[in-house]
Amino acid sequence: MLETLKIFVDLIQTESFSRAATRNYLTQSAVSQRIRQLEADLGQQLVVRGRGRMRPTEAGKIFYDASREILDRFAQARDELNRIRHVVSGSLRLATVPSVGLHILPPFLKSFLKEFPSVDLQLDYRRNNEVYEGLLDLSFDLGIVAYPSRHAQITQIPFREDRLVLISPPEHPFAKGVAVPLKKLDGHPLIAFDSITPTGRVIDRALRSAGVTVRVVHRFDNVETIKRAVEIGSGVAIVPNSTIREEVRTRHLEAVTLSGSGWSRPLAILHKKGRKPSAPALKFIDTLQKDL
Repeated sequence: MLETLKIFVDLIQTESFSRAATRNYLTQSAVSQRIRQLEADLGQQLVVRGRGRMRPTEAGKIFYDASREILDRFAQARDELNRIRHVVSGSLRLATVPSVGLHILPPFLKSFLKEFPSVDLQLDYRRNNEVYEGLLDLSFDLGIVAYPSRHAQITQIPFREDRLVLISPPEHPFAKGVAVPLKKLDGHPLIAFDSITPTGRVIDRALRSAGVTVRVVHRFDNVETIKRAVEIGSGVAIVPNSTIREEVRTRHLEAVTLSGSGWSRPLAILHKKGRKPSAPALKFIDTLQKDL
């Protein structure tokens, strides 16, 4: 029954039969059958199925809250028993922004999974605001974001600073410099982060403060697309240094320092206040604080 409750909770959290199936290593058909059987056992329709996003019925919302509480209590009890046996196991639901998950976390994930192979680690890529929302509704155990904002119900643990650099094609005049003053970007084509992203807002604010007017050619919400646009010569961009190491190594891009202060992107580990992190979550925090 616990397995079925987990499938139902994952379905409500992901709003998708296919994503719930992926989380539980099942086929979409198997998930659908489990939910139909659960509805038959309870004598209540729990979800509304449609072409758009799946959504819970009123009964489904009530049963979701109860199911999540049961699973949470079970996980806490298992943690206590594992502590007695000096074993770390269970699940760890982690959410982070793609730039961190793809370019900073891999060595930490590898180290953690090697040391704690019994932990079922689930990694979701989300926007900053979605990470906060998921922590508050207990969809995630831990979150890692850039430019963390204060929240009364969220605990922040500093993770690291990620330097912002100017990138260009190797043949660009900027690539020849050691450091580029922000003023030199005046009038230049820029591939920018979407203004709804924290990094985009910080860069936009820095340009305005310096009185620099750039010609924004494109705005994208992810660094991978920004890098591809810079590679083909559409413009220059300001991105986290951690995200362009491979392109610099292979000479597809060049990165130069920006003059002045404020070009460091703070990263933080987040968890919900008032809720003791599980043993896997605590061990993962320990891993992130190592110098790998």
